[in-house]
Amino acid sequence: FFIDPLFAPDCTDREVRAVDSEHKKNIQSDMWRQYQIEKELSNPGHPFSLFATGNYDTLSGAAKQLGVDLRGELLDFHAKYYSADIMKLVIVGRDSLDQLTEWAVSNFSPIRSKGMTKPVFKAHPLTKSEMGKLIRIKSIRQQRTLDLTFSLPDIKPYYKSKPGRYLGSLIGHEGKGSILSFLKKRGWATSIVAGRSPTSAEGFDMFKITVSLTETGMQSYQDVIRAVFAFIQLLLSKGPQKWFQDELRRVSEIEYRFMEKNDTVSMASVLASTMQNRYLPPESILPDCLMLSEFNEDLLEWVQAFLNPLNFRILLAARDLAVDFVSEEKYYGVNYR
Repeated sequence: FFIDPLFAPDCTDREVRAVDSEHKKNIQSDMWRQYQIEKELSNPGHPFSLFATGNYDTLSGAAKQLGVDLRGELLDFHAKYYSADIMKLVIVGRDSLDQLTEWAVSNFSPIRSKGMTKPVFKAHPLTKSEMGKLIRIKSIRQQRTLDLTFSLPDIKPYYKSKPGRYLGSLIGHEGKGSILSFLKKRGWATSIVAGRSPTSAEGFDMFKITVSLTETGMQSYQDVIRAVFAFIQLLLSKGPQKWFQDELRRVSEIEYRFMEKNDTVSMASVLASTMQNRYLPPESILPDCLMLSEFNEDLLEWVQAFLNPLNFRILLAARDLAVDFVSEEKYYGVNYR
């Protein structure tokens, strides 16, 4: 299967229908619906703006309209990109490392290296044209969320300092003096999450702050935004705090030392994805999800500066938004304005 897949002609349509079934399952998911809106309203010239998964119409339907042999396109794609030099392999098992190594070599060595390099996105999906906007979305579930998304350069090279985690921990803090404690006192919010967006890719990053609003908070969402930026301004005025980074480092060491065992499938998947970060040396792959070891004041100041009112956009989602929606996204049918 991994070395010489059959790509049997009668299996192509079956796989397309499996993709379509998965997509239909996600149509009622607010996470997928919001993600597609974020993509649709990004830079149309960037690959990020494309449909994330696919369905029957965009695969078999589009191939028929264009007069293209879908199986032939699949074979061409496999022949070009199924290359050992842009692949990562993780084998998890209870056997000895020597045995696991032997299986890896014997079973996967036949995969050829074709001299490929992993594509890097040189532009950013969020340009000045996409920033400074308020996007309203009608959600499926009874929820009220406020998302602030900031454009960042690629910060993956700075894995030792993890500036995204530093800022996310401060902004997402829930204790005394935090944004959340302020918002809760006014009855505006129930939770806040902040950090690097999971939609970041090779060549660009995003930082996202998500606030779960109360009904009163939805009515006062502009005041919530002002409170968030007031806290960010406080961070900028105080500058990076080494004591806080040291605290994060100590906590990360404890979390890593006493980390619960994950199931083997999840571990293999996470590690293979982590290995795609071309900046990570081998010895940092296992602890990368938790450990941070370096305080870089200049770097933190540089990244903090991107969290400014000229470099963000707002996404407001609720089922009961009192607005006239003028647009509908075509893949999920999301109403937005």
